[in-house]
Amino acid sequence: MKKLLMLMVVLLIVGGQSMMAKPKKELKKTDKVENLKLPVKEEAPVVEEAPVVTDECLANASLFATSYKQKDFAGAYEPWSQVYENCPTANRAIYTYGEKILEWKIANEQDATQKQVFIDKAIELYDKWVKYKADATYPKGRILGRKACTYINYNEGTKIVAYNWLKESVTTQGEKSELNALQQFVIVSYEKYKADASFAEQFINDYLTVSEIADAKAKNPEEKNKAAYATVKTNSDALFLASGVADCATLDNIFKLKVEENSTNVDYLNTILSCYRRLRCNESPVFFKASEFAHKISPTAESANGCAEMSYKNEKYDEAIAYYEEAVKLATDALQKADYQFKMAQICSKLNRYSKAREYARLALSNNPNDGRPYLLIGSLYAQSKIYDDATLQKTVYWVAVDKFEQAKRVDPENCTEDANRMISTYKKYYPSKEEVFMHPDLQHGKTFRVEGWIGESTVCR
Repeated sequence: MKKLLMLMVVLLIVGGQSMMAKPKKELKKTDKVENLKLPVKEEAPVVEEAPVVTDECLANASLFATSYKQKDFAGAYEPWSQVYENCPTANRAIYTYGEKILEWKIANEQDATQKQVFIDKAIELYDKWVKYKADATYPKGRILGRKACTYINYNEGTKIVAYNWLKESVTTQGEKSELNALQQFVIVSYEKYKADASFAEQFINDYLTVSEIADAKAKNPEEKNKAAYATVKTNSDALFLASGVADCATLDNIFKLKVEENSTNVDYLNTILSCYRRLRCNESPVFFKASEFAHKISPTAESANGCAEMSYKNEKYDEAIAYYEEAVKLATDALQKADYQFKMAQICSKLNRYSKAREYARLALSNNPNDGRPYLLIGSLYAQSKIYDDATLQKTVYWVAVDKFEQAKRVDPENCTEDANRMISTYKKYYPSKEEVFMHPDLQHGKTFRVEGWIGESTVCR
């Protein structure tokens, strides 16, 4: 009986366990492990909290600022370093003062290993500046420009590393670019071109960017550093001219296919036109083609000038004048207007339209009174003009001609003195002789005489 009772208890326990256990699902041969959906735990995005500015940080900030203002950079370093490491959001002075403090530390460190530590820290400073304290006064672009210049200053042999920093700096800052960043950008771009000839087109674009910014700043009457920006412009031009890229054949090789590919991209076409104009490659077929495409899309002074040059080369002179007229209307720069007007004066002179040629020459002088070339042209027109039937009176045209040559020397001695002296020497030989003047009392020495005809100007008999 006892054995029977024990058997029943065992059966009850085993049966209870069997009923409580959940049946396991067996995988079929067709099931794949990756098809089984497992619960995925969603993780919240990590949000980096800004470092807390503690009272200790504020105390150290005050200490390093006081030392900095007293030019005690050695005393400023430790409290500055504490704030820089622990409270990088405390204030902007961490970075503006930090530049000078680290510069001093690097200059005064004798141990090469430790000097490199400070150099690395100086570069890192700009990354933290961008991260924590970039603002409207010191935007990312401006900070990157400083980072690049600091890097180049301590890593002269590896300038190319700084290219992308400089490119972002100059392209985003534009005319707000700092001088050093602007100058270094074209230098580093040139270094990249020297290392890789396929970089030529980008180097040209970079040069044009720097040149245009520096030129605009140098011409801005409100710019305090006009002379410095003019120097950047001069240095950039010199580098470009010495680069080997700066010749018409090279430009043609770079752009001849790209002009067709970018026939509807007016910004790209205008960049090409600007480059060709700077290098005086105005007779290139590529220049003409780019001008034609650009002018159809969005007429500018540059594109109109290009079309005028093309028309002139094809001996379509009236068409060239029409394009130059359009260029004058579209131009905003007085010197540029003067250049177009002088070209029209030259064309009219070639066509023996003397009065119209003088009209354009005078317009050119109104926009650029310091250019002696229009005076030389007007003088040449006078000297070639047939005004009188009387042979002696006809020689008076040489007096008014020489007046213009003398005026050219006065306004533009550097560029016109040699040509003016040569013309004066040539036409003085044809002045009326004493014997001829004897028969014309109105032409006596020192008297005022008005040359008639289309010239209509008074001169002094001599």
